Amino acid sequence: MLLLPLEKFCIDTLLTPTEVQEKMDSVVGRKEGFSFTTVFSKSSYKYFSGSVVKGQFEIKRVINYRNSFFPVINGNVEAIPDGSIVDIKMGLHPFVAVFMCLWFGGVAIAVISLIIGSIASGEFLPALLIPCGMLPFGYLLMIGAFTIERNRAKEKLLEVLEGHIAH
Repeated sequence: MLLLPLEKFCIDTLLTPTEVQEKMDSVVGRKEGFSFTTVFSKSSYKYFSGSVVKGQFEIKRVINYRNSFFPVINGNVEAIPDGSIVDIKMGLHPFVAVFMCLWFGGVAIAVISLIIGSIASGEFLPALLIPCGMLPFGYLLMIGAFTIERNRAKEKLLEVLEGHIAH
């Protein structure tokens, strides 16, 4: 069982790889770093930001709020006789994934040490409830935030590529 959110799927479309490239270019803007000109100006709105190059892309949704758990989307376009197959992988940003692993590990160590301390002293320690609640809370927060953004991105990709999920 994978603890960190990850989804792989394929979109089957009647578009050619060149048409897929054009459609992706129409909804993907380039990555922009922070600058005062971007803060005070209205840029053209694109649904995704990232790069689309020669049938491969690495993109993420453009959002105007904070969500560290939104997916990074990697894709690869392959030609088939009646269109294209777009292989897509959605996962957490690598820094977020490493942070969550360290966070879960630290909380798990706290839970284990409190359980050992509780057994050794022979009495229930109320402090044990805090880290025991932090594990499911952190996991549900991560999965929930990722799932909401994943679903929005998946719907938009299906719409843009005029396709359906391949089985």
